[in-house]
Amino acid sequence: NRFTDSSIQGYFGSRILSLAVNTNGELYAAGDGVIYFNGIDWYRYTNQGAGYITIDHENNTWVGCGDYICKLKNNTWQYYQLNHNPGISNFIISACDFDSENTAWVGTLYHGLFKIENDTVVQIDEFSFGQINSLKVQEDKIFIATRDRGLLEYIPGESKLIKYNTTNSDITGNWVQYAYPDHDSIWLIGGDLMLLKDGDFTFYMDKDSTLFTT
Repeated sequence: NRFTDSSIQGYFGSRILSLAVNTNGELYAAGDGVIYFNGIDWYRYTNQGAGYITIDHENNTWVGCGDYICKLKNNTWQYYQLNHNPGISNFIISACDFDSENTAWVGTLYHGLFKIENDTVVQIDEFSFGQINSLKVQEDKIFIATRDRGLLEYIPGESKLIKYNTTNSDITGNWVQYAYPDHDSIWLIGGDLMLLKDGDFTFYMDKDSTLFTT
């Protein structure tokens, strides 16, 4: 529903790009600034544009703002700069997820993959990850959906990258928007809705598929 309460008019600017809800039921929104709602009152943290927001395993809020990713912990912001090259202007944080140790894995649209561990930023430069749309961590693996390289399965502990693209698999396109691990399989959204299990793809957007069976 559209908000009409005059007390929050203007809080959201012209756009909301992502939402996250923590374990206390508190809402954070990123877009033309960062907005917080505790169930009663609305607050604006900043007017700076923010594109991505998420919650880690310790209930801290992470926000992607340009070439920084920022963590809100105990009402204090911590800032992690990913880009130290002033000549780069198109630095966009597109994804962030957390492993079992609460290490942050951060994907960017044009500049690859980073991790933030013990407050230290490390760029993962052993592989080229292309343009990252989104990523999800499951156990010791990171599943990366890309704009130009299909699905990537990165295993940090083994320094291993497994690729699923149009040249080596049945995936229907190299643009994958989302990848969702589900136990022993992975759901993918790209040009089609796909399920990857044991190296084989099943497609659910064809009119003859079980998705459309009544």
